[in-house]
Amino acid sequence: MPNSTQVNVIARENQNLGTASLNLDDNANYKITLSPVQQNTQYNFAYIIDVSDSMSGKPLQAAKNAYISLTKSLIDSGIAEVSQFAVIPFGSDALLNAPLNATQAISTIEGLSLNGFTNFNAALEKANQFFSTVPFGATNKVYFLSDGFSTTGGSFRNTAKALQAVADVQAYGIGAANIQELRIVDSDQPTIVAEASELADEFVNSILSRDDISKINILLDGKIIETIQPEELEESSAGLAFTGSIDGLNPEKDTQNKLSAQIVYTEQIPDTTVDLVVNSETDKDNNQENLGNTVPQTIQLVPKLGSELPILSVADISIEENNMGTNITEFPATFENNKPEYPKVEVIENDNVEQTSPIVPQNTVQNIIDGNVLNLESFTGNVAITFAVDREALFDNTVGFYKIEDAEGTITDPITGNKLKPSDGKAYAELALKLHQPELELRVDNLSSTIIQDTLSGGYLYAPFMIADGNLDTLKGDFSQVYFSFAQANSDGVEHIRSLGNNTLGFEDLWNGGDHDFNDIVIRTEITMV
Repeated sequence: MPNSTQVNVIARENQNLGTASLNLDDNANYKITLSPVQQNTQYNFAYIIDVSDSMSGKPLQAAKNAYISLTKSLIDSGIAEVSQFAVIPFGSDALLNAPLNATQAISTIEGLSLNGFTNFNAALEKANQFFSTVPFGATNKVYFLSDGFSTTGGSFRNTAKALQAVADVQAYGIGAANIQELRIVDSDQPTIVAEASELADEFVNSILSRDDISKINILLDGKIIETIQPEELEESSAGLAFTGSIDGLNPEKDTQNKLSAQIVYTEQIPDTTVDLVVNSETDKDNNQENLGNTVPQTIQLVPKLGSELPILSVADISIEENNMGTNITEFPATFENNKPEYPKVEVIENDNVEQTSPIVPQNTVQNIIDGNVLNLESFTGNVAITFAVDREALFDNTVGFYKIEDAEGTITDPITGNKLKPSDGKAYAELALKLHQPELELRVDNLSSTIIQDTLSGGYLYAPFMIADGNLDTLKGDFSQVYFSFAQANSDGVEHIRSLGNNTLGFEDLWNGGDHDFNDIVIRTEITMV
């Protein structure tokens, strides 16, 4: 009886814990394995480590040991082989060390030193910067550690929110760490330990542990024949495992045996069931009976870094007049990661007019926010964009976009041909609003969110502007409440628009920068179709 395996994905909301596999050998011995390793998945880990002065001495060393122990467990489990790491120490400011392999991450952690105050926002911005460069569809995890609260850098709520949109963020606090602030950082609930020396166990257990499992039922043809308790599972950095034997398999020809493992979790997670159908059949070569198995079935959610991706191709076809039709085929192609320009699909029509359409690779993040500007220079034709708009402000603000000629914000008056820069003040503001994209005005009610889709022309830069507590019809020639990406163009000379990372812009609607939280309006952009 050959070895048989079937694998299912274990899911926690939108995050994946790993895989469950069921094996059956020639002697009817089975093994159920719960592994944090997902097949064909790229992993990205961000280690955000508080190195402020309050971490001096034993706390910092214990924190280093914990992160190093976590990394070594990822090496042992095989996850590190398909992982990128970022080490982000933060104090008064933050430093991004990335991308790193596991060995480089350990070396970087060993060399960390103290650095002043505590700036949560700077640390979270660096994490967003890291994840904006990784392949789309990967499994992203953040391990955030602090022993106190943010003392500088302003509000970090929206920076944390942007990070949680792309990664599973786990926050850990030591001793008197501020639980309320850590709740803002964490995707769910933070973990507080009394001593830094407890972190190592907490980190390793956070991957996949007995605490995640309530029980595992083993079923034969739909009937429970054994129940495995959490304490019976063998626990290691490679995951959880249990080995047992099956009695009662029917070896007769042309019969089936269905072996199942039902995994019941301790949290509000749907049960995972792994089914293995064993068929009894005749060996055609030697006419001997044996127990075969169905082809192993694997649920794969995302492509592995560097794997082949499907591209649509229009075949050579003929279209009659007044008749519409297409002939679509599919073929694989491999893309080089982080390549800024990608091939195009070429369509040759009967009149020999060549048309091209850019390809959006499935394993590449489309970074379209460059600084505080929407950058579509690498695209051609019309580009469909989704804007996710959130508002936490009393002012009823309006956000729009206008074309600019360069990263400095230069615009040209179409009538006079005069070029204006943000430093030209009111004249610049007036012309910029005249050049705004007329159908694109982003607004939403307070404490609400909305999705707005629109199309912009590729090949250009677009700068955002915000009208505080108003719209284009209410200005009446007063531009003092209109704020641009360029501080020189603002009537108060202060920054009001800031990139939060991950194609997200934050807006501050109060004169002179207000509370500098940049969360009055938050807009996340995404290419939906090219």
